[in-house]
Amino acid sequence: MFANTPFSSKERVDYIVTLRSFFPNRPQVWKMNEWKYFFKDIIKNLNEGGGLYLGCNNGARRAEYKDIPEHKKSHWGPLDVGEMFRPYLVPASKLQRVKVNTLYIPYDDVVKLGETK
Repeated sequence: MFANTPFSSKERVDYIVTLRSFFPNRPQVWKMNEWKYFFKDIIKNLNEGGGLYLGCNNGARRAEYKDIPEHKKSHWGPLDVGEMFRPYLVPASKLQRVKVNTLYIPYDDVVKLGETK
């Protein structure tokens, strides 16, 4: 899924899950606007009461990500994006076989994240 390319699914689902993702086919590291587009688009395929599980790799192999200074990046892109996701981090004590950078974002918050300015 490239930024500004709609997610294509014909059905609505309760949960959308991505694990070990860094969206390697995106042309550059997503900043806030690309994430907002993703949330606005993905909500069309998510049932109310559902949620989004999102586990991202740290992007260490992506040249565009390496260009962001260490103190200004997160698993999801620039630091401001990481701060946006902080409330949705799944605590390490609740994780089994997934990385500590896994998020769970409930439906209502997916809507809010798509609307943030």
